[in-house]
Amino acid sequence: MLDTRSGRVHIHHMSTKVARVVTAIRAHLGPHVLRPDWRKRRPDAAVASWGCCYIAAEAVYHALGGESAGLKVMHVNHEDSPHWYLVDAAGAPVDPTVDQFATPVPYARGKGKGFLTLQPSKRAQALLVAAGLAVRS
Repeated sequence: MLDTRSGRVHIHHMSTKVARVVTAIRAHLGPHVLRPDWRKRRPDAAVASWGCCYIAAEAVYHALGGESAGLKVMHVNHEDSPHWYLVDAAGAPVDPTVDQFATPVPYARGKGKGFLTLQPSKRAQALLVAAGLAVRS
């Protein structure tokens, strides 16, 4: 989880492995990983993770082993936008882009969803390579 005021990663509920992967992915977020339609909507003063929830969640999911690691892909509408994140086997959110929001994400309203592709998308693959992470199956 991230502190939405400071953007810092709070890892008290995350394992060291999850925290390491989330931190590595976050270090490579920004407008360059956004789809063109989202890049046009990006506010000038936005944090690096703004609009990157789908690609960040997808990269974290594949780097940690996906479903076999007990992860579930989740979606919720928040602050007039779609938001993607993961939950771990214990039901705790793993949200690498929570700092993009001004208000707490209503995780309890989230619904299970799937990514568009079973394997990492080209954008997720590029993010994994940039972060020095491998896909785990």
